Amino acid sequence: MDYRLLMDTSILAGEIIMENGGEAYRAEETVNRMLNTSNAKHVEVVVMGTSMVATVSNPYRDAITATRRIRRRGTNLQRIAEVNVVSREMCEGRLSLEEAFHQLEELREKKQYSEWVRLIASMIGVMGFTYTFGGRGLDLLFAMLCGVAVYAVQYFNRYTGLSGIIKVALASFAVSVVAVLLYRLFPGRMNLDTVIIGGLMLLVPGLAITNSARDLLAGDYVSGTARVMEAVVTSLAIALGTGLALILRSLI
Repeated sequence: MDYRLLMDTSILAGEIIMENGGEAYRAEETVNRMLNTSNAKHVEVVVMGTSMVATVSNPYRDAITATRRIRRRGTNLQRIAEVNVVSREMCEGRLSLEEAFHQLEELREKKQYSEWVRLIASMIGVMGFTYTFGGRGLDLLFAMLCGVAVYAVQYFNRYTGLSGIIKVALASFAVSVVAVLLYRLFPGRMNLDTVIIGGLMLLVPGLAITNSARDLLAGDYVSGTARVMEAVVTSLAIALGTGLALILRSLI
């Protein structure tokens, strides 16, 4: 067996899981099971919120160790499910090691939805949250325009190289500015607070909060603490962007 390829394939699977919002224990278990298909005597995997380390060794060969830094972060549960399918098929022998590696590479770079689908989903999402918080009538129409603002900022942020926290702050600022401008153009015809809250809900780190609790309960204290801090800092970025927009509103 090509131990080097096995290591690259296994740690790539864990990397994809962590990049798309998966829990640390899920990534650790996936990498561990894939490495154990080699029947190596010693397999060790450590996954944290920002990095992972894996080692595989046999008595008659040098140990192979790989380290990955988790740089990209997002939420894509479908991609996590697809990684699980590939790992299961490889572990059951229905998929060769080379095929598994190529499928994971394609999966990582695959563009799952077109830009139009992303835009429409953003508009519908903001409208749905606005309706949930009591928005009616024109509130829903204005909320869809805030959804366009969220999508536009996130689209251009892909090419700016800014940190995730600054991207969230810019998106929350854009949502609040658009809502304030619409409120000025149509005074008394929309609920400003409801529309802003509906737009900000797309930025709330709900999955990070949930996964932090699951990691802490599973005993992954480093990963759980890292995700808690990620959720806290993201929330502060949302508050900062929204607060700046509301301060400008009061000054103009």
